[in-house]
Amino acid sequence: VTIKKPYLTPEKRQDRAARRYLSYACGMHETLSYAFTFRPMLEKLGASLDGRLLMANSISAELDRLRLSLIPNLLNFAEKNGRNFTDYGLYEVGRVFEPVDGELPKQERMAAFVWVHDSGIEAEAQFRKLKGIMNGLLAQLGHSNPTYRRPTSEEIGWRESWIHPARSALVEVNGRVSGYLSLLHPSAGQNLDLPGPTSLAEINLDALVDPHAQAVNYKPLPRYPSVQLDVSFEVDESVTAGGLEAAIREGAGTPLLQACQLFSNYHLPDGKKSVSFHLSFRSDEGSLDDKSVKPHFDSLIDHVTQSLGATLRGG
Repeated sequence: VTIKKPYLTPEKRQDRAARRYLSYACGMHETLSYAFTFRPMLEKLGASLDGRLLMANSISAELDRLRLSLIPNLLNFAEKNGRNFTDYGLYEVGRVFEPVDGELPKQERMAAFVWVHDSGIEAEAQFRKLKGIMNGLLAQLGHSNPTYRRPTSEEIGWRESWIHPARSALVEVNGRVSGYLSLLHPSAGQNLDLPGPTSLAEINLDALVDPHAQAVNYKPLPRYPSVQLDVSFEVDESVTAGGLEAAIREGAGTPLLQACQLFSNYHLPDGKKSVSFHLSFRSDEGSLDDKSVKPHFDSLIDHVTQSLGATLRGG
């Protein structure tokens, strides 16, 4: 019997990219929960049970309904970890289950994360960090130009128990609402035992899959060598490595930048940190030299320093 080598579907590659970014670039911890909603957390949030499918043979009375969102279970884990940690992020990649009359539930893949901040952080800094993580995640998934707008009460819908009424935004990709980000609703924050202000986000991965993507996409080995450069920036603690990487790629503005790899991220005094990347420039048309790369390198430095208030280190 000949066994075919398994291949990565676009969905699997997308899941791996999301996990790799949230774990390595953002320093979050992955969680894995049941496909059910933890009823005591819904009660703490003041969320209704309506619209959640009731299981005929549930494993326990507290886990008797399929989840509509990953957020309640993440908040449950965040509350438990708050007994021992501060300033931490948790995420999950998994399916949610939306009822459909007379049919099996609609099962969509979602990625969601919750970040519990230090108690002294301002709301504006929370939201800026949240948006930076989302921008970086979408860039890793091949969508570099999302737009954000205020949600209406109808668009918030059944998520109203954890979405902040004033500090929240919908994420639109290619003109379609694909997710949201928000500070935790004040009422929910009072009912949960969390060590600091909390923000959250959820994105529909199925809505971001390219319908024309091939299951396997091979690239020939490069014929020409690359130009390797290192760059280090001093930024505020609220700036994520993923957001900084997205700004570097946007500032370079060229496909010649084929790799941007984080290799150092450490804290500095006065609420600052140093973040460093390996950059790799390469062309398929011929060999590059320092002179041909310098305009793109200078451009990305200008863009990062102006857009994020960063300072070039060692320059």
